[in-house]
Amino acid sequence: MGAWENRNFENDHAMDFVGDFTDNPSLAMIEGALSTVVELGAEEEYIEADEASVALAATTNSYSCY
Repeated sequence: MGAWENRNFENDHAMDFVGDFTDNPSLAMIEGALSTVVELGAEEEYIEADEASVALAATTNSYSCY
């Protein structure tokens, strides 16, 4: 059963990111998630929920790198 709620950690894409980040935390993962939404924002009219959810999870977890 998938998770598709509106909070940062209540959907599959964000939780997949968190699982990967927990296994191997790195600044590169956070930068990658943020770069994706920056690039999409420059190219598209809007950013899809999947990419936005991952970016929100990345910024919320960024403190773990330090």
